[in-house]
Amino acid sequence: MKKKILIHFKSDKFFRVFNYSQLKKKLEKKYEVYFLLSKEESRFAHLVKKKRLIFYQKNLNYKLILKYPIKYLFYIFFRLLDVLLLKNINFESITYRYNLINKIGFQYIQKTNKNLKFDYDKEYMAGNFLNPTYGFPFSESKFLLNLFKKLFLSKYFIHPGFYDLLVDKKFDAVILMHLQSKEVFFIKKIIDLLQYKSINIIYGWDQPTLKGMLAANKKEKIIVTNNQIKFDLINYHSYNKSKIYNLGNYFLENLYRKRKKNNSKKFVIFYALTTRRISKNEIDTIQKIYNYFEKKKIKFKLILRPHPHDRYYYEELIKLKRNNLEIMKSTFYDIDQLIKKLNESNLIITNGTSMFLDARAMKKICATLLIDKNDTNLKKPYLRFFSYRNKRITYKDLDLLYKEYKTGILIKKNQLLDKYYLDPINKNITKNYLKFINDEISK
Repeated sequence: MKKKILIHFKSDKFFRVFNYSQLKKKLEKKYEVYFLLSKEESRFAHLVKKKRLIFYQKNLNYKLILKYPIKYLFYIFFRLLDVLLLKNINFESITYRYNLINKIGFQYIQKTNKNLKFDYDKEYMAGNFLNPTYGFPFSESKFLLNLFKKLFLSKYFIHPGFYDLLVDKKFDAVILMHLQSKEVFFIKKIIDLLQYKSINIIYGWDQPTLKGMLAANKKEKIIVTNNQIKFDLINYHSYNKSKIYNLGNYFLENLYRKRKKNNSKKFVIFYALTTRRISKNEIDTIQKIYNYFEKKKIKFKLILRPHPHDRYYYEELIKLKRNNLEIMKSTFYDIDQLIKKLNESNLIITNGTSMFLDARAMKKICATLLIDKNDTNLKKPYLRFFSYRNKRITYKDLDLLYKEYKTGILIKKNQLLDKYYLDPINKNITKNYLKFINDEISK
């Protein structure tokens, strides 16, 4: 009989990249795999086997009250305690304090860059809790942080909805693809309570330095997808490097396999936009790129890919009436089209997005163009290596960028950055993940 494992995803992006990977197919062949998502991600139902997609309950109901009266009473007690303590023992407030004290994340960026303007509602939706009320009072008090953290992590503060979902099917292991969200802390406490195997993964490249403390304790193993995350776990979160396993990025393995040599004589620039929440100057930057190469009379093509989470820029891009412009209708499902366009391109310019990882997996030359000195992306801690000495691929003018592209300097800088953001990249990533997961479950 196959062992049962549950995989939790915080958002559609995490599920999208996993669904495209070889790892999903291999795990489903060996185990009875279930997927845990919020109800907002119900559109993924067609991608998995019937009855394998589980949606967690956000709202408590009377059935849970009758089923788990003691757990429900403790849950209500802690929620009331949170209110009495001026909303200070919830995940948002703890994250706000944690990031300020450890000098990471958007909270610290906001404090040290008063000229940057943030939309609190949009930042909240992105998991960046910037409203000052989250840190009221004494935001940078380590004593209060430790007190509130201890209360929040109390084993008595159990979410009955998650408990009901996890206890019902009796899983052999739970794989957490994200370790820094409120629901993950609730899930992790229940995993430990039920004594399920916990396999902890930090997928991506921005989570450790933006999203606060981690649900995994310091004695547990953590899988990361590159050395930059490993660096951050050691330096910002004080995890022991012997507990951190860089197995590579399972999503990038398929991109690595599908890279092709570009024989086109036309110079093709692929520009990947970020969201308007992050950068308000993408259209200006695009126009400067277009005008620069047109003025130089270089035969070029500019492919524009809006961020899948941003509709505003797509609507602005289609207003541009220029020759040699191609605007993609980007989604989190257009991976084959994305691969095709990346293979056609010579230079990828991105404003500090994860498209850098995708492009480098396909051996494409990448650069970051930040014309506005107040751009938030300049301040992101996980992009520190982009602007560091001989690894600098962040440019403020196109002349230098194009010169270093033509002379081969830029590709050498890209290769230096690969050590932090890409390695290991090969055809054995899925194999290594499977071995790690099999070893942990069989213990």
